[in-house]
Amino acid sequence: MSSNVADEQSELYGEKIRRHGDTTDGLIWGTRVKQQHRFEQIRAALEPDLESPSVLDVGCGTGDFHAWLQEQGIAHDYTGVDITPEVLEMASEKFDDVELVECDLAETSLSSQYDFVTLSGTLHALPESVEAEQMRAYARRLIEGMFEHTRHAMVFNFMTTYVDYRDEDLLYLDPTRLFDFCQNELSRHVELRHAYGLYEGMIAVYTSRAMERRLGHPSLERYAET
Repeated sequence: MSSNVADEQSELYGEKIRRHGDTTDGLIWGTRVKQQHRFEQIRAALEPDLESPSVLDVGCGTGDFHAWLQEQGIAHDYTGVDITPEVLEMASEKFDDVELVECDLAETSLSSQYDFVTLSGTLHALPESVEAEQMRAYARRLIEGMFEHTRHAMVFNFMTTYVDYRDEDLLYLDPTRLFDFCQNELSRHVELRHAYGLYEGMIAVYTSRAMERRLGHPSLERYAET
């Protein structure tokens, strides 16, 4: 099931990028302002004092998060993964200082771990031929795959079910169920943010290593266990 969902997602994004190019329409971002607002929320959830952290950007598109981090003056070692060859080709033409990999983390593992694993916007679109429940199951597997590669923190956003209108082309995920899933299956150190607008939610999941840094005192280390 996962590979079929990934194939449909890749076809959707491939068609959009061929029609609209490297634009917010081509990458289904909404607007540039919304995209950067999401990036700001993700950045706020990450540890600020790691020196040049490694970042794995899942559903990286053409590398906009890497460009934004550069604009903010945030040193980092960037790896982008995506399932759509066309967007990775565009990203490779824009940047020569990054690693880009075509793979589906719901199905395939990489050989490395990364300080931060991020996903922004990738779980928003619902391909026409994919049922919502199929996409939800795929999202859970993708989130599991992301956390397997996480050294410190994993952060992802999604369209929330707490809305008064639904677009049939979008996937809506229940934030309470996502929180429970992450808490029960990944780590007990889970943060849910549901107050940054855009009819979205964001979840950050922290490892024990990250929590030791965040707690900051040896007497509190026992609370860092996952």
